Amino acid sequence: MKNRTIFLSVILASTLAFAGCTGAKNTANSKSSSTPPPSKIAAKNGIKAFDKVITKDARKDEGVFTVYEQDGKYFFEINNDLLDREMLMVSRIAGVPPGFSGFSSAGSKSAEQVITFSRSKDRILLRKKSYEAIADEELPVYESVRANNFEPV
Repeated sequence: MKNRTIFLSVILASTLAFAGCTGAKNTANSKSSSTPPPSKIAAKNGIKAFDKVITKDARKDEGVFTVYEQDGKYFFEINNDLLDREMLMVSRIAGVPPGFSGFSSAGSKSAEQVITFSRSKDRILLRKKSYEAIADEELPVYESVRANNFEPV
């Protein structure tokens, strides 16, 4: 149950963060992208082609990732150059009802986390990184810190 709550929190935080990025434009030249257009990628190992999964009636929202909403499901189009890159996700409270709390107000930060998207075979993994315990790579305790701070998927 705890893992499900964490997973739903990450999805909610990601959705809120990506919704706030819709005003940002990609300044990089679109031809410099190393990924071919989604419709040109052939299905491999049972993975469906992009145009077979996302239809023309899907709602599209562009930002850091392109998010598609179709039949109540959300799909992220993540460029390869964004994989394995650390991203800071900050959740903020959009609004509170009158008399809710003297300590919470609209715009207040509610959560912060560093995440990465990584590829494992035909899946994309979302990992939460932790920097609560760190050690320099030169120190003997580094291996213990790394082994005891597993990044959950």
